[in-house]
Amino acid sequence: VDMAAIREAYSPLLGRVNCLHELLDLLGEMQAELGASHAGAAPAEEEGGDGDGMQGFLGAETEWDAGAGGWRLTRCLRGLPWDERFAPPLARAGAPVEGDVLTAVNGRRLSASLPPERALSGLAGREVQLSFRPQSGGGGGGGAGG
Repeated sequence: VDMAAIREAYSPLLGRVNCLHELLDLLGEMQAELGASHAGAAPAEEEGGDGDGMQGFLGAETEWDAGAGGWRLTRCLRGLPWDERFAPPLARAGAPVEGDVLTAVNGRRLSASLPPERALSGLAGREVQLSFRPQSGGGGGGGAGG
């Protein structure tokens, strides 16, 4: 087994990993290349959590806006309007709109090095508090599921 060749083949993919579960999937693929059957990587269980640690999603695309000091919503997904179970959190009535700026998740201030996807890690299916600044410039906040 040529571990160096496997590392070289998979290293370019690391930059495309967006969450823990994607990293675990990549590690599983590498282990398969090594012929390591019945081996795997799993997330550590969070103390007091339900142990699933799934990635939370807003159902939106964002980009860092240094001038606004947060992550500007550039596209909000709409989901299935006839079935709320399949609607992204930001598709709910009264939710922020494209152009608004997400500044914090559960009181944790976002930055260029702390994007929303990192702050939402392990929060799927849980209620989270999101702080937004409307594109018009005022302060604001809102709650949405992760």
